[in-house]
Amino acid sequence: MSVDLLEKNLATSQTIQEFKNKSLGIIPNEDLIAFSETIEKFQSIYHELVVQPNISTLEVDMLPIFLFPQLKR
Repeated sequence: MSVDLLEKNLATSQTIQEFKNKSLGIIPNEDLIAFSETIEKFQSIYHELVVQPNISTLEVDMLPIFLFPQLKR
């Protein structure tokens, strides 16, 4: 259960600090801080190895998400 909440918080947060704020109390603070620091250290590597090579695919995949609210009007 706590893993699911952490994954949800990570996916819906814009920053590491927002993730930490949303996740307070789910796991011990010491673990949350260590996990957040690890994510922060690997953020640039993830961006370079995953996001940049796939940016065009990600943009196409995200388009329906951005257009959906406009279609409901």
